[in-house]
Parts: sequence; structure tokens; C-alpha cells
Amino acid sequence: MSKKFKSKDEILNLAAQLRERRVALGITLKDIEASQKINCGQLSRFEAGDFKTNSKNLQKLCNFLQISKQPIAAQKSDLGARLEHFAARSPQHYAAAEEILSALERLSQPEKSI
Repeated sequence: MSKKFKSKDEILNLAAQLRERRVALGITLKDIEASQKINCGQLSRFEAGDFKTNSKNLQKLCNFLQISKQPIAAQKSDLGARLEHFAARSPQHYAAAEEILSALERLSQPEKSI
């Protein structure tokens, strides 16, 4: 599966997904190195966004973690799933998503007459 990434943001997005999924599963880089026979240094580079998209080991890692290697923009997903993915990146991303949603909710409320 050799999908082309259109931007560095898409690569960094995949890198973040890899790390988030691994951490959520409670798996260390050493665990993956032992079970998948992928060098720990290469795994670290994958999570830093330093990789070639046609890497066989990257595909192996994505399969192991059950992550689609396809760029997020190319995936058929709804807005809610995209927002959840964004918010899951870090506490700061979560707070930003909350602020955006709060602002949108305020915009949709009818103005009250005084």
C-alpha cells in the first residue's frame, strides 16, 4: 500500500496516530521491536514523522497497530471522527477542540433581546 502524502502535516498526523495508538494499547517500542522485528530506532523515527511512506516496516507497524496508512484527508470519515482524532492528540488539542465547539454553539444560539 503505497499512498502518497500531500503534506508534512499528513505525515505528522500518521506519526501521532502511531504513538497514540501504541501508548493507548500500553505497548512499548521494545515490545514492538521484539514481536515485529522492527528496529527500535526506526520505530522512534516513525513516531517522529521521519519516514518514507513506502516503507515495508511502516506498513507492518500500521497493520500491527490496526491503523490505516491512508492520509486522513483521503479517508472517508465524518467530521465528528476527525474532531475526536484531533482532540485525542494531547490535552492542549482537547482544550482547543472544546473551545471551538463552545464558540460554534454560542454562534448557533439565537440572540436574546434586552
